[in-house]
Amino acid sequence: MIRRLEHWSGELYLHCSLRRGDPEEIIETSVPDTILQAVSREFADHRLAASAAVRAIRAHEEGKNLARSLDLEFLLRLLGTRQISEAVKKAAPDRTFMAVVASRKKERVEEGVEKVEEASEECLEEFPERDDFKRLLTRAASVDAE
Repeated sequence: MIRRLEHWSGELYLHCSLRRGDPEEIIETSVPDTILQAVSREFADHRLAASAAVRAIRAHEEGKNLARSLDLEFLLRLLGTRQISEAVKKAAPDRTFMAVVASRKKERVEEGVEKVEEASEECLEEFPERDDFKRLLTRAASVDAE
């Protein structure tokens, strides 16, 4: 499933799902102008992913990005850090992970979702939510405040 989100900076198309399989295939895959990432299930909340995706895409559009790639920019925004190595280490997924696909273009997200489905064994839940969402969001947003 793909959701269309309205944001003051423009619309965003998003897919988030909790999956089982080998996350490395997803991490090594790319779609132009699209976030395609597998992250630890610790961060499995679609609201957190949407917030980080919007901020990462906007940063790249405005030339205020911290990382060269959109996927890494997403990790920085998700984890609330400016250190790429720290973000990669903390977000490292295991065999159960959250897959995130986000872009301003729906066709790109559809392409990314196909790749995620091919690379993973099964979908456990779409658009997962966590009870401690506000704590995670506060930490993730801190990178924008610095």
